[in-house]
Amino acid sequence: MDEHMTCAQSADFGPDEVRPAQPGKGLEHLKVSSGRVLIIDQFMLANDQFLSKLKGLDPGAATDSLGVVAEQYGGCVVETAPGAYLVYRDPHQAVIVLQRGDGTAGQGNEQVQEFDFAPVLDACARLEPAYHVFVDTRCLVFLDMELLFNKDVIDEYKTLRCRGKDKEARDFLRKSGAAVRYGFNRYGDELGVFQVPAENIIALWPDVVG
Repeated sequence: MDEHMTCAQSADFGPDEVRPAQPGKGLEHLKVSSGRVLIIDQFMLANDQFLSKLKGLDPGAATDSLGVVAEQYGGCVVETAPGAYLVYRDPHQAVIVLQRGDGTAGQGNEQVQEFDFAPVLDACARLEPAYHVFVDTRCLVFLDMELLFNKDVIDEYKTLRCRGKDKEARDFLRKSGAAVRYGFNRYGDELGVFQVPAENIIALWPDVVG
């Protein structure tokens, strides 16, 4: 097995990685500049097979072309309005909601009022999922497509992962403008991805029942 593949699989599931139980606390922030967001398992950003497929593509390539590659590795590429997004998670229902904020995101994990998931879930219940993503290592990454093509960022992330510094690798992505949500099932999850464009909302939850 490739060395990078081996290093990338070394996930730490320590108690310090458990996110706060309150949906509105310990917010994640996502900066979107390109209008396209990659949603994928953390492992894939250090997977040489996935990254090699991107070498033949340009950051300005059609979303469909980028999406085909992402889907081959359990991810997806979602078009959404540029801006600063807040990323909420309801740990009781494994629901994640990304909502475009007021431009102040990225200032840290400040505490805010709890997010009301009910209206989002009601809206999405009337929709078919636009995509599906697969989470194998209990950790999902959201990042702008421009960040994916930033060689310095990806190389540093891979280096940290291969040194066994998984938490540091995730924190590095956060500092670079990505969002990381941890706490899925140890044996994997399949999440439906729903969009409410009028509200600049992307929602994910396990809509597939095995």
